[in-house]
Amino acid sequence: MERYERKQRQKSKNKLKVFFILALVIGLIFGLSLLDDILRNMTDTKEQQIYGIKLEDDSYTIQLFGKDYTIDQEIINSIINNIKSAGENVIDIVDKYKDKILNK
Repeated sequence: MERYERKQRQKSKNKLKVFFILALVIGLIFGLSLLDDILRNMTDTKEQQIYGIKLEDDSYTIQLFGKDYTIDQEIINSIINNIKSAGENVIDIVDKYKDKILNK
């Protein structure tokens, strides 16, 4: 029983860690948005942002700390398709080995 309890405590600790990391990331994004809003209001510059994403025609424009980066939408779609196909391959491999392990 002690192993089971230890594993349960470890799982709850891991869930708590993930929750806190997620809360920190959300807090960071919220803080950056608030800081960006305050700085733009104080300096009266409405156009330049700390971060932002815009879809223009067939490309995305990403603003990070005053610099603009343009990424073609086809590149993003190809990356998404590659990730999907890799995920499907992993699922197929897991299913294949799962059947072998369970049939022993």
